[in-house]
Amino acid sequence: MDEEITVGIVVKWAFWTFAALFFLVMAGCAFGVITLPFSVVNSGTTVARRIIDPDNALMQYRYFHDANARLQVFPAQIHEAEENLHYAEAHTPERASARMTELTGIKQVCQSLVADYNSRASRLDAGIFKNPEHYLPISTEAYEPLPVSYSPSYCQGENQ
Repeated sequence: MDEEITVGIVVKWAFWTFAALFFLVMAGCAFGVITLPFSVVNSGTTVARRIIDPDNALMQYRYFHDANARLQVFPAQIHEAEENLHYAEAHTPERASARMTELTGIKQVCQSLVADYNSRASRLDAGIFKNPEHYLPISTEAYEPLPVSYSPSYCQGENQ
């Protein structure tokens, strides 16, 4: 009889030990404690894959190309807004405040785009727009390089 009780107790203790261990492993996985080392290792390779991914490279190139095209328009818009402000100050003083607000808004939008362009240009995954001939199948004769960055004074116009 002592053998049956001993075997029963051992089986019971083994069952509850494995059940508790199983529960702890499942809880650890649920909270990421056990899988954390694997996610840290995978995060580095995920970033590297994202940087050299052709879709990401093309997306980066398109962003810089479009942002550059939008930035090229601002000097003319600022010049026109400044002329409208000078005209309003000379001929319709009551409209000068509205024209000043318009000019300020154009400059702020330009400065925001310059800041975003420069911020993205300084990132590691932006190398494609600096040297697209290394990444994209384009002819270097037909390619006009994009600016690496814009000066914050680019958006100031004549009233600097």
